[in-house]
Amino acid sequence: MLFAPPLNPELVFTLEDNKDTKSAVTRDGYFNKTQTCLGAVLLVHGQALSCVVADNESLDRPFVLQRLHDSGRLLTDVFFQLSQSRRALIIPQVADKLDRKVLASLPTFWPKLGDQTEGS
Repeated sequence: MLFAPPLNPELVFTLEDNKDTKSAVTRDGYFNKTQTCLGAVLLVHGQALSCVVADNESLDRPFVLQRLHDSGRLLTDVFFQLSQSRRALIIPQVADKLDRKVLASLPTFWPKLGDQTEGS
């Protein structure tokens, strides 16, 4: 299944430490749940697509496959846009606390910010 990438724990700590930015973590949680739900939809969509491809019954395969293909692309785009929205929500909350060099390459959804900043 396709899961929403988790917010970097070090960013969560930074955000939750400040009462003005704490709500950003809560809002990101809602985006995360939506993204995970969308991942489940993409999984089911892929399973349906596989069944259509493997089945030999008479149906208008090109029509069905094109529609499944188009909807899959749209769902994938929504998943990506949710990641971008989550990043846009979080980055401004920590921008003044982080070095510009670090912020430019910040892996918002990967677990180890400290690994990225060592040697900077």
